[in-house]
Amino acid sequence: MKIISAGMAAAVFGVLIGQAQAVELVTQEQRYSYTIGTRVAKLLQAQKLGAIDAQIFSEGVFDVLNGKPLQLSQEEMSATMTAQKAEEEKVRAAEAQQAKQKGQAFLAENSKKPGIKTTASGLQYELLKEGSGASPKGEDRVKVHYRGTLVDGTQFDSSYDRGAPVVFGMNGVIPGFSEAISLMKAGGKSKAYIPSDLGYGERGAGASIGPNETLIFEIELIEINPEDEPKK
Repeated sequence: MKIISAGMAAAVFGVLIGQAQAVELVTQEQRYSYTIGTRVAKLLQAQKLGAIDAQIFSEGVFDVLNGKPLQLSQEEMSATMTAQKAEEEKVRAAEAQQAKQKGQAFLAENSKKPGIKTTASGLQYELLKEGSGASPKGEDRVKVHYRGTLVDGTQFDSSYDRGAPVVFGMNGVIPGFSEAISLMKAGGKSKAYIPSDLGYGERGAGASIGPNETLIFEIELIEINPEDEPKK
């Protein structure tokens, strides 16, 4: 039984690489096929795949969905994926090294600026507003507002944009962030410059923070050990 036509396969799955053919979605089968295509495409996009040949990609989809003989054996496909993974790891390693060097150069220059202090761990920070009282310790919970950016100014997270501060344990975040907060007092504000080894290191974090990225955080320490808000 023909599950999906060659034209529909090219149209639906070609969306991922920007070469989709125009298809009028009239029948339930067409709408269903298109819906599945968009979901698959989103999953593939999230994996950050390398360049894909639109025509060959569509042929692979067509062959599988229509029970056609595959043009590569399972062994050949496994070898292909292994080779692709090796190439991607090579590229990732180069990007990680470049990010490391860029971060080190940035921190070296940043350390010369007035008001910048450097701790024994390599964390750099500047106090923007003095708080009052004691500083939080490792077992404490804190309520903070923050904004995180890369050294090029790209923002990757912000509690300000979400419209609400966050509460977390001091030992539940990256070392550089925890250390920066431990140098503050309630009501204070600071800016922290976190080397990659005090951040997410070679693994990075999600789609926004690559391997070995140096991070910059604007931090506002609102409260130490805040009372739990009443349940609604």
